[in-house]
Amino acid sequence: MAFDATTEIVAHFVGVFDIAIENAKLRDNYDRLKALKGQEAEYEELNNITVNLKAPYTLKGYEPGLSPYASASVSDGNFHPPYSLYNNYARPDDFTNNIQTPEADDFYLTHPHSGHNTSFEFFLEPASSVVSIVYQTTFLEDNDILTFDGAVEFTDPSYFLNYLNELVLIASVIDGLEVPNLLSSDAIVHDEAIQLLERASEFETVALSGLTSTTLHGDAAYGIHINGETAENLPIIKDLLPGIFKKEETPDEDTENPLEAVFSEDTSLDFFDVDPGHAIVSGANQIVNQTSLATNWLDAPVISVMGDVISIEIINQLNILFNHDNGATSAETNVSHAFNMAEIKHEFTTPPVEEGTVDETTSEPIDKSLPTHWVVTTVDADLVAINWVQQYNFITDTDRAEIEFSGWETYIGLGENNILNTALLLEIGYGYDLIIIGGSMINISMINQVNIVLDSDNVTYTGIAPDNISTNDNLLLNYASLTSVGVDNYIEMTDPFANAAEQLADGAQTIGADVAQDMMFEGVDVLSVLYIDGDLTVMTMVEQSNILGDSDQVHLALDDFENTTGADVTVTTGSNATLNTAVVVNQGVDSTVMVQGEVYSDALIYQAELIDTDAVPLGVSTSDLTSEAVVFLSDEMAESPPITSEETVLTPTMNGGATTPDVMQTVLA
Repeated sequence: MAFDATTEIVAHFVGVFDIAIENAKLRDNYDRLKALKGQEAEYEELNNITVNLKAPYTLKGYEPGLSPYASASVSDGNFHPPYSLYNNYARPDDFTNNIQTPEADDFYLTHPHSGHNTSFEFFLEPASSVVSIVYQTTFLEDNDILTFDGAVEFTDPSYFLNYLNELVLIASVIDGLEVPNLLSSDAIVHDEAIQLLERASEFETVALSGLTSTTLHGDAAYGIHINGETAENLPIIKDLLPGIFKKEETPDEDTENPLEAVFSEDTSLDFFDVDPGHAIVSGANQIVNQTSLATNWLDAPVISVMGDVISIEIINQLNILFNHDNGATSAETNVSHAFNMAEIKHEFTTPPVEEGTVDETTSEPIDKSLPTHWVVTTVDADLVAINWVQQYNFITDTDRAEIEFSGWETYIGLGENNILNTALLLEIGYGYDLIIIGGSMINISMINQVNIVLDSDNVTYTGIAPDNISTNDNLLLNYASLTSVGVDNYIEMTDPFANAAEQLADGAQTIGADVAQDMMFEGVDVLSVLYIDGDLTVMTMVEQSNILGDSDQVHLALDDFENTTGADVTVTTGSNATLNTAVVVNQGVDSTVMVQGEVYSDALIYQAELIDTDAVPLGVSTSDLTSEAVVFLSDEMAESPPITSEETVLTPTMNGGATTPDVMQTVLA
């Protein structure tokens, strides 16, 4: 409200008068401070103290050779070194060497004899166990609501949450072979491994409506498999992402400094700059579980096993997508994709030489000498190397938006959540020339991956139709790789190795020459031997689960839109990406394994998908599929023993839902 001329003059005068008063106050304060500063005492300059440092000791140059000390002497006829080489090395047959000693004038020891009896004791580090448990979980509720006049009625998010829980129930039936609880205190790993092997060999796909699955056993499971089909190569994951995640690629510019290529991105753009037009993004969620595990914990070129050898490799992969859209859609829209990619492979550390061929890569003669010394170290227990990784994401992005546009450029972001669980492990342990196992050798590698996406969108509008509506373009991807570097060759147990294992079990501290000087140890000077009194168990378990509910309801009020703004409207309610990636590499050497018991080995790949993009969520439910799932669960419960009160464990769930973040439950709860 404007003032009259007189009021303006008075207000201006009051303002000028106030400024003059403030200036006077500041001048008065300044004069006081200046007077106080003049009263401060003047301090003299600090004394300059000179410190002289003297270091009369200077280092001499290198003097090769030994200095003679004629006064040193040894009282007896045995030469005892001042230290024990490798501390406590087990002596094979109590060997003794006669070593000629130099003359007293040339050596620091004088002795009445020209020869000395010398003995060395060596120490070999025993292997230790390693256990790593990684548990990563994420819960996120991003249920946004944006309204103007509240005239539009939306469906409550609890409806879609119940719908999502039904999909989780269905997944519990069709997600493949169940991960055994091998970490409980009363579990016998050998028996549990045999039972897991039997279940894997007898595993069959569950017959559920709409389910597409493939099961591969044994040799058929080796190689690359994508959605049940054998493939030569794996696709590049970034090429499969929804379009909203793909950045425009620019040609790489040559630069001499590699850091310039990393930090050359222009970050000076205004944060509030938006693309032309109006954009609403209520999807575009990216959820990732990533595990990379490389182990080289324990191996030897020769392994002797008195018990059984059990080797199991299992990959379970499941994708569930219910993409139920209602209301407005675009004529051209990208469809959703689901990929299950699995790879199991074994690699030789030394390529096998074909018969009749000669390796001409080296001209050096092959050392065929046998060990002259050997050392044995003992582990009087089971030895385990366990890696258990569990990653779990439960995300709901149920957005409700009533939108009107009045400007020329608009960006409304209701989704675009980025969730990442990462586990990167590297384990480097021990290597020996010979490992003798008194029990069994058990190797279990198992990867379970599940993606569940409920993308039920409802887009409505009044007025003109929007230009571009994307309710699909979702990506569900599972990638699992099991690689074993070092191939085991199984042969029957020989009598010398069996006798050596029995003697070590009875308390012997070393092995005989018939074992240590076997032809398999040609070229080894000092043979290192590890004896394990119990079982050797190597276990790798990876469980990854992504559960996403992206059920968006968007209403666009586009009445008189062209006259008001005239810009394009883009609506993105889909374009979600859920990814599970697990890479496990067991590094070792090519081994000859002698087995006294039985050899059990199997590989299993299970890939399944349940995709439904036709039904409308408000008109068709999953009641039929849920009923089928309940039937299967009831049969399993009838065969399972009852759970006692001591075994009951409470675990957190999402809004009282049926899902649990801890599939291991009693282990990690």
